[in-house]
Amino acid sequence: MQPGHETGRPSLPRLISKTRAMRMVLLGDAMSADQALAAGLVNDVVETEDVLQTARSMARRLIARAPLAVTQAKASINASLMTTLSLHYALERQAFAITLDSDDKSEGVKAFKEKRPAIWRGR
Repeated sequence: MQPGHETGRPSLPRLISKTRAMRMVLLGDAMSADQALAAGLVNDVVETEDVLQTARSMARRLIARAPLAVTQAKASINASLMTTLSLHYALERQAFAITLDSDDKSEGVKAFKEKRPAIWRGR
């Protein structure tokens, strides 16, 4: 990360450790794709020709999930990097309450019992 590219610096030590973050930021050391994978900065490393197929596969898996639960999970994970642990637990309880009372939760249970794919509505 170089000066002027400030978007990731505050959360970088939480993602890859303080020592790795210091080395990257202070010395300007770059990371290879394999190093980024090992550090947990990326989920997958694929060949250039496989990028689109891999992204589409992940997208298909994502859209098959309950949108309300996905939205709450994403918000919770993002908030975990910006809040205290106790506040994060409060946000988790709130997200759980939202999804517990949702139409999607009822549909998920019903679909499971009926051994069929759920039809998610996002509410």
